Amino acid sequence: MSAAARRTKRPSEFIGRAPLGYRNVRTVKTTYIELDKVASPFVREAFKLASRGISLTRVLAIITAKGLKTRTGRSLDPSALRKLLSNPVYSGVIRYGEALFPGTHPPLVSKDEFQRVQAWLGDQPPKAGNCGIQPSLNQEQNPG
Repeated sequence: MSAAARRTKRPSEFIGRAPLGYRNVRTVKTTYIELDKVASPFVREAFKLASRGISLTRVLAIITAKGLKTRTGRSLDPSALRKLLSNPVYSGVIRYGEALFPGTHPPLVSKDEFQRVQAWLGDQPPKAGNCGIQPSLNQEQNPG
């Protein structure tokens, strides 16, 4: 657990930079995240498409064509989309280490939809070339 996490009064408070679809809000007394009105509809759309079993490549093409950009103005890449779809913050929880706590922020997707996407992602191995794994046509050369 980070020093910032240990300093927080409640494990339900988000610490750090808000994920895409949310924005950080800082007041004199607290810091929290709230929905980013521009990016959150794209994130919802990505979860909706993925929960229907549409491929990551196609989901990425659709949300990119609709205008999703990162905070720096770039398009997401496949690994960033996979990471986004794997982040439990979008279902309204906060992760500290391996533990999950209910968050104080509004969820972008339901817990059911998040779980459907996680099950679907488990069936979608990362593509060779996008994850550093070298493809092998001969199992004897690469027993693993």
